[in-house]
Amino acid sequence: MIRPIFLLVSLFWATLLFAQTQDDWTKLGDEALDDGDPYGALLYYQKAMDIDSARGELVYKYAHALRENHQYRKAAYYYYKTYRREQGKVYPLSGFYLAQMQKQSGEYQASKSTWRRVRDQFEGNPESFEYKKAIQEMRACDFAILWMKEDTLLMKLQKIEMADSESESQFDGQFYRDSLLLFSRLNGEYNAKNEVINPEGSYRVRAYQAQPPYTESVLFDSDEMELAGIAFSKDSTYKAVLKSDSDFKNTIEIWRGDKKLHQLPTEGEDAWYSHPQFGMIGESEVLLFSSNRKGSVGGSDIWYMDLNSKKVKNLGVRVNSIGNEITPFYKASEDAVYFASDWHYGLGGFDIFKAAVNDGDVDFPENLKPPYNTPSNDLYYTYESTQNLGCITSNRSETESGTCCNDLWMFSEPSKEELLPDIQDLESLNAYLPVVLYFHNDEPDPRTRKSTTTKTYVETYRDYTAMLPAYREAYRVGLTADEQDKAEEAMESFFLDEIDGGVRDLDLFMQLLESELEKGSRVEITIKGFASPLAETDYNVKLTSRRISSLINYMRDYNRGSLVPFIRGTASNGGKIAFNEIPFGEYVASNYISDNPNESNAVYSIHAARERKIEISSVQQAKSEQAFLIQFEKEIIDLGQVGIDSKLEFVFNYTTEGSVKIGAVESPTGVVDVEIDDETIRGFIMAGIFEGKQVLSLDVVDSDGDLLKQLHLTFEVVE
Repeated sequence: MIRPIFLLVSLFWATLLFAQTQDDWTKLGDEALDDGDPYGALLYYQKAMDIDSARGELVYKYAHALRENHQYRKAAYYYYKTYRREQGKVYPLSGFYLAQMQKQSGEYQASKSTWRRVRDQFEGNPESFEYKKAIQEMRACDFAILWMKEDTLLMKLQKIEMADSESESQFDGQFYRDSLLLFSRLNGEYNAKNEVINPEGSYRVRAYQAQPPYTESVLFDSDEMELAGIAFSKDSTYKAVLKSDSDFKNTIEIWRGDKKLHQLPTEGEDAWYSHPQFGMIGESEVLLFSSNRKGSVGGSDIWYMDLNSKKVKNLGVRVNSIGNEITPFYKASEDAVYFASDWHYGLGGFDIFKAAVNDGDVDFPENLKPPYNTPSNDLYYTYESTQNLGCITSNRSETESGTCCNDLWMFSEPSKEELLPDIQDLESLNAYLPVVLYFHNDEPDPRTRKSTTTKTYVETYRDYTAMLPAYREAYRVGLTADEQDKAEEAMESFFLDEIDGGVRDLDLFMQLLESELEKGSRVEITIKGFASPLAETDYNVKLTSRRISSLINYMRDYNRGSLVPFIRGTASNGGKIAFNEIPFGEYVASNYISDNPNESNAVYSIHAARERKIEISSVQQAKSEQAFLIQFEKEIIDLGQVGIDSKLEFVFNYTTEGSVKIGAVESPTGVVDVEIDDETIRGFIMAGIFEGKQVLSLDVVDSDGDLLKQLHLTFEVVE
């Protein structure tokens, strides 16, 4: 009996020894993370995992280290092992990090499902960052799935391979007129164990330069140890020098010639500053930069300093979020600010966006999509127009082994003509119609009876899509867990495919229309408006008129007003636009039955949402100048409720210019005794014997039979 006891004692001490050894490795990993050395932490945690990979706390820490080292797929695997076991109860952020890593691995559908669980986990605290992030990322995953399917054959990025860079991180590349490339590099020295050794000045950010073919580089200024980056104004009047000491504390110096004008941060300020770039905001020349200074919306914001007044302002809440916005760049040819964000709808961690600047007002950002953006981190967009050379920084991988360090990627941008489909005539342009655009209930300008609005369609669209969480919630009420998921997916698909899809179609249509007008084409655009039957019929007709008005406002504002001369008829090439506005209201609303009981909620149901729309239904070449010289006070008249077999009178008032004459008014049925004079069209129709809402079209033609306008009558036949 002595041997078994001895064996048990030996096993006990051996187990204790191994447990202590694992704890030692784990402690070393904890200390490395605290010291800002995630690579060292990963090595230590790996040693501990080799001893016992079943300990939950160690698995969670190992996943953290993998995430910090940008090994997204592997991190997702170990976060999943943790989350599957404890569902966020022991480690509340395990699901949060799992969803992030799934997204940065390109597993968007899985990420969306996990984000949904994270939302449910934090729904008791809707003001928390975690809840808001989950809401944001669920929709971001939908966009990512869509964007990754888009064709990027016309646009390729090339990795800049430098023989002297080895495994060092390179970032913030920018080309200049003579093809000189300036960039920053994080230098370090490593021992045989791949541990960073940090003698004075060896591990820090330094500025470098390279000439074509960009295979070798040299220090930009070998005498300036703290020079981490540099930027020049367009005419080289100003330069901004970014300095970073051995503790990675940054300062930005603004110089004019040999005179130092200003420095950020100012005396006594303990904020982080980086990424200086010159640009224009309105009429003011400014220095853009990233900072977490007081007044930031989130972690890091985009700010700018007026070079004359030295006043510093936040770029605003359209760009800056509760996340992080960094690496600004001003593109003069587009009057736009490019930047990176980890909050706005994107494909990965940081994505690159651009925001147009109109008379000093910064617009909402637009994702650059692939190939600029990937599931990894993409940032530091810059572009030199005279060379057609641009550069981004990315830690994307060209292999399946995972991501590592930041690299420089260069590109040349294709022309606008290369990106657009070839449109030979208006008939081929009509192939891209109808463009269907949707609205929230009673928008724009609710509870009014105006027939016009000052809002643009895109403004109403942004307000509408911001309500997706409310639509999700209303559409899932009272359903089982499985039914709730299906209901949410249905609502999300409606927003992505139809509401967002309409804006994508509109963007393409506007580019094609502008291209056609630049050829001198004279066109008439027919826009129809619809509403769901939640209000009085005459109210809905005015509502749909406002919706059409919002689209025409958008067209006026498009591309900084490039279509205004065509709308006014003053374009030098003779091109012109006329609008045929047809606000049907609820008269053509469809009947629909759904097995989702929440479809009875006519505001938040998909069926009702599909009725609240306008559509660009056709673009026609004007047969003659006369089509532009006749204007009707109204092109649709609602006659209201009428009895069976009623005789209904209608009057259309119009004005003309020049010698245009109306030849006849034609209709398939029902029009009698039409009288036409120089200002009015009068006629009668018989209501008929069929009950319900009716729409009758009237074609106004000239003496040659060419169509001038199409008018419409609406009415409801009741007993």
